[in-house]
Amino acid sequence: MPVSTALRDQFASMCEPGTLTNKTVRAFKVSPALGFQPKAQDEITLTDGTVWPVVGCTFVNPAGTPLIYTVGVAK
Repeated sequence: MPVSTALRDQFASMCEPGTLTNKTVRAFKVSPALGFQPKAQDEITLTDGTVWPVVGCTFVNPAGTPLIYTVGVAK
């Protein structure tokens, strides 16, 4: 699956020297049953109230049916 330009640029900016030293990076699995596809600039709010900005999303989509999204976040 090709990587989107926005995702590539976002990842490239995260890899600049010194940019990840104080960041925590996580990946979440999100169900398509929520009714939308997560994308960069969205936010995920956890049950404890912390907000994580989305930096990218990949998905499993066989035959055009989304099964699960893997969402990368960084804080």
